[in-house]
Amino acid sequence: MLKQQRNGSPTDRHRRLGQILVAHKLVTPVQLARALIVQQQQRSQLRMAPQVLGEFLVERGYISANDLELALAEQIRLDQQNKHYNLGKILVHLNLIRQDAIDKAAREQELSFWDRFGY
Repeated sequence: MLKQQRNGSPTDRHRRLGQILVAHKLVTPVQLARALIVQQQQRSQLRMAPQVLGEFLVERGYISANDLELALAEQIRLDQQNKHYNLGKILVHLNLIRQDAIDKAAREQELSFWDRFGY
């Protein structure tokens, strides 16, 4: 599997390690979604990476943690079918949030980023 991942950059053909594990049925899309949520929360807390939209939406009460997990699992399943959609589109498609709320949250997230990282 590492050889498969090293054959290009991590984003080439959307084949990240987690997607390879799902393809080989070593983890389920739901397990991968949970792991990605935890990973991003840890990175955000350590200020290693800005907060991603999904985490921001949960923190601000736009969606629940279960909604985020459901949407990420759907995103992973779609990626396995070579259908690549951003999280916002998936959340709207699943009727978990309206597009105008996504747009509002994205603006709030941008302001939060600049405040948090001091730019």
